[in-house]
Amino acid sequence: MVGYADLVAYWQEVQKLIGPGGTYHVTVNVDKTDLFGDVAVSHGTTDEMIRLANNKDLNFHAFWTAVCHQEAGAWKVVRMEATLDPIDNVFVTLQLKKARLVCGTGGLLAGVVLALLFRLVCCRTKSNPR
Repeated sequence: MVGYADLVAYWQEVQKLIGPGGTYHVTVNVDKTDLFGDVAVSHGTTDEMIRLANNKDLNFHAFWTAVCHQEAGAWKVVRMEATLDPIDNVFVTLQLKKARLVCGTGGLLAGVVLALLFRLVCCRTKSNPR
């Protein structure tokens, strides 16, 4: 993302994923800020909660770093990055649950179709001996 317009577009995509009536809440925790003249580098974490439109809560944490520059007495964010834990990630877990449901349902349907075909073939063989 580069600039405010990209940030607005990203937020609109997030809102679509959350769904109508869903909410997002974040608490920003600053661990440390180092000042280097007119440059500041801050590190910290976030505690975030998304309530989806179906009332399912997704709680997660992120680690972030921000670089700010002081211009005309005001601090402005120059760069920022945030990362989620790739192992204990609520979004990965949610996608895996969806994948299990889809694969399980597909496997069940395929098994039922194969059983019906097997039964059909066996019934035809019994009624039509060679």
